[in-house]
Amino acid sequence: MTAGEGTGRRRTQQQRRDTTIAALVDAAIDVLAEMGYARASVQQVVDRAGLSQGALFRHFATRLDLFAHVAEIVANRQITEFRSELGDKDGRGLRDFTAILSTVRRITRSRTNMVWHELMFHARTDAELRARMATLSAQYLGAMEDIVESIPETRVFPDVIRRALLEFVIGYFTGESIGRQVLPDDGADERQLELLAYIAGVLATEA
Repeated sequence: MTAGEGTGRRRTQQQRRDTTIAALVDAAIDVLAEMGYARASVQQVVDRAGLSQGALFRHFATRLDLFAHVAEIVANRQITEFRSELGDKDGRGLRDFTAILSTVRRITRSRTNMVWHELMFHARTDAELRARMATLSAQYLGAMEDIVESIPETRVFPDVIRRALLEFVIGYFTGESIGRQVLPDDGADERQLELLAYIAGVLATEA
């Protein structure tokens, strides 16, 4: 076997590995979104992915390892979407706070983010999951801080207010997104968005 053949074979093996892991992650996201963490099983994931349990355990030693990896992927996807939607872009005019908050709400209510919420909720009573999610949450918040600092409309706020506002908005929309799955209320959504935008506007004026 030539060096080129060896490189090609390794590349093919890596591609197969990446494809398998991607299929498992996407299947796990679907299962978590539909069944919840407590009822999500390895068998359900591999059935959804069209793979065997052996294929899963070649890449993830335990169920926890799989779902911790899913949490990392979900967080990265969310950060990518927030950065794409809200980050500074040349040629884009300033937006009002209602438009910015509406975008944050939409992403927070996405199927992908629901999986993050599901894992965070169960981390409260699962020490091993909590340890994994604590690390990922700190990284997630740090990435969100970087994104907020890149939003032109938020640069009017002092650093301490910008961070507090970020934490408040994330916490608010997280709780709201869970409640709205049970009891949708478009009227309340509109009123609360207007109130949040008003608060942000007042803080910007006083900054």
